[in-house]
Amino acid sequence: MSPQSALGQDSGLFPRLGSSGEVGDLAYGTVRLDGRNLFEVAVKTSGSDSDQPGTKLLGVRVDLIENRLRQILTQLVAQNQVLESQQIVVNKLNTSFVVLVITAETSKPLSIVTVTNGDAEIYGLPASDVADFYATRIRKALTRGYQERQLNYVVRQLGWAAMIGLAAALVTAVLVFVDKRHHRRQQHLRDQCNQISESIAAIDPQVSAEDSAQRETLRQEQHLLNRQISGLRTRTRIRHIITVVIWLIAISFGLRLFPQTRTLGVLLIRQPIWIMLLWFGIVLAVRITHGFSDRLLEFWASQHNNGLPHGQNRRQQRLPTLSKTLKGIETALLYILGLVITCRILTYFSDFELVASVGVLGVAVSIGFQSLIKDALCGAMVLWQDAFTVGDVVAIGAVSGYVEMLNLMVTQLRSSGGELITISNGEISTVKNMTKEWSRMELTLEIAYDADIDKALHIMSQILATMSQEAEWRDSILEAPDILAIEALAASGITLKIRAKTAPMQQWKISREYRRRLKQQLDQAGIAMGRPQQTIVIEPNSVTPPVPKQ
Repeated sequence: MSPQSALGQDSGLFPRLGSSGEVGDLAYGTVRLDGRNLFEVAVKTSGSDSDQPGTKLLGVRVDLIENRLRQILTQLVAQNQVLESQQIVVNKLNTSFVVLVITAETSKPLSIVTVTNGDAEIYGLPASDVADFYATRIRKALTRGYQERQLNYVVRQLGWAAMIGLAAALVTAVLVFVDKRHHRRQQHLRDQCNQISESIAAIDPQVSAEDSAQRETLRQEQHLLNRQISGLRTRTRIRHIITVVIWLIAISFGLRLFPQTRTLGVLLIRQPIWIMLLWFGIVLAVRITHGFSDRLLEFWASQHNNGLPHGQNRRQQRLPTLSKTLKGIETALLYILGLVITCRILTYFSDFELVASVGVLGVAVSIGFQSLIKDALCGAMVLWQDAFTVGDVVAIGAVSGYVEMLNLMVTQLRSSGGELITISNGEISTVKNMTKEWSRMELTLEIAYDADIDKALHIMSQILATMSQEAEWRDSILEAPDILAIEALAASGITLKIRAKTAPMQQWKISREYRRRLKQQLDQAGIAMGRPQQTIVIEPNSVTPPVPKQ
């Protein structure tokens, strides 16, 4: 803001902090009294560096003028002098105009400020006009300062401060009441999520299609509950920020009611209120981006997946994991942005310094958290390539199990024995996904050498054909079986092999039922299973004749 725009524009409710800056070879600053701006003064400076003597001289000049004003005002109040007993006049001393104060007790006038050529230059006015302006502002400031220190004014302002505090307390009470209600709602939703988690953990992934469908339904319900909890949590944060802002404003207004604390009130309302409003916007932006992400992912999940079997179900299965991860990334980015802007507000860095500081911080973070960055990048690749997601049964290295949790950092598997296995995403190199989009049942059968091979193959094919016509198995068996006939010849028998394409996670259930029916059919057909066989050959010439007794 230029000095010219500040002439007489100081607001009582929102007084500005003292402005300072440079115009050409002039450095200017603001003279203040009781937290209110009066006028600007200037000094010559040779450059823009704050360490230059001209800039230091400006601070000395501003402090000297302010100290003289406070001294005069203190004397007025202490001696309870009538304001009319003092005169603020402008005299010309040599070639300069000086603003003086003349009291009845002293015959010698006291100099307050001398108008310099720099002062006249920043205002663009003659020195005499600037001196008259200084005198008018000083006269009004001293009059107002004297009145604000009278008992009746203090009592009236205390009443206003009490009313402001009461209003803030009432608004806070309403917000606390709403917050408690939402807290109980959040707790109820969390209990429901915990119950759903227990129900999901109790379902064996290697079960029927109905149980697997129930697991996915529960996961979708849990995802919706988590969205409701996230919305309630965001509203709670917004209420907390509003509460802090209300009290900051109330305290600031209360402090600005009194001349002794007005400067503190102005300082309190500036940076803190801007920071709180900034984080209010950050929290609101997080909520908006989360809602947009949910709708975008729901639209994506509702589209067909290029005709792949169970493609749409696959997208629905990935939806909770992608939603949680995407929201985490959005929240982290917005919070980092909020921290950077907060540092900007608090420290008043220049653009170069701010960028340089962020760059140095980024290098330090990348060096100190290399393993975390590696985990995050590997987790992002797993999600992007859809190598696996929550709900799949996978084998990672030497461990396998049901994917119970997946984020950018770690993957958690629940083994068939109930152990929870946690793996850093950076350690994942090879993944065997047994349930992505479709699965396959493979079964080998060893029959005796004297059994009817064609009949055995017919029975194996017929059982799957029958199961594919039944309502319980119709949706689980996707294609006709592939009979691979004789797989191997061994000493114990002939190995036959059959395989069939199934719905994800249904290969184990179908295999168990298929083995049960196959055993019954083979017994009815009289087809013997393969048995280990061993032939012992005794050569006659190798037999030693008995030795006669003597």
